[in-house]
Amino acid sequence: MIDLWIIPTNEDPAQSAAVVASCRSFLSDEENQRADRFHFPVDQARFALCRSTLRRRLAEATGTPPLALRFGGGPHGKPFLISPDNGPCFNLSHTRGLAVIAIAQGHTLGIDTEAADRSVKALELAARVFTPTETATLDPLAGSALTERFFRYWCAKEAFLKATGRGLSLDPRTIETTLPEVVDAAGTFVCSEEGIDATRWRLHEFPEAPGFRIALAAPADVPRGKITVHHP
Repeated sequence: MIDLWIIPTNEDPAQSAAVVASCRSFLSDEENQRADRFHFPVDQARFALCRSTLRRRLAEATGTPPLALRFGGGPHGKPFLISPDNGPCFNLSHTRGLAVIAIAQGHTLGIDTEAADRSVKALELAARVFTPTETATLDPLAGSALTERFFRYWCAKEAFLKATGRGLSLDPRTIETTLPEVVDAAGTFVCSEEGIDATRWRLHEFPEAPGFRIALAAPADVPRGKITVHHP
């Protein structure tokens, strides 16, 4: 079972201080200090909302008070729960306007989201981070169709990199993604990097947040029906 939380973030600077204030009691001293180091109020608010929501959702999943949760980081920075030591796996991502959190007991996973209206030089960037097969599917496209497909690949690769725990220490060009062709179908990954079995994960996409791409690299043995989406 995987729980996916879709969380709109308040990007109004006039309300940022109130958002941060409402989150502080759920944050550790270190997290509050990190929030204060952001230069822009909206970035402070987004960070505070993401971290406080993560703590609350993990508290619900473990029966542990939010501030009693302790986090660690893997060799490449992927966060995990130190205490309780039998807690669920989780991953989170955020972009301007949206945050997503995935939580699963005993399943390593990765999630990514991007605002679909971001300005990006799709073909130029794809040539540096996509495989030739992926890039070839972009060549006939233009405008919004090109941008949409670019971000589908981009989010899928990011989710896979996070699921492996390797992050950008793994060359994204070693990963080839087959995108799902219909809603609720699953895509696949192939990875040429030695020691990584890409068949462990499947790609799931979620349309519940219009204007955003959301990609989840979930264990292959978890069917779509076992992924519960929570959203406003």
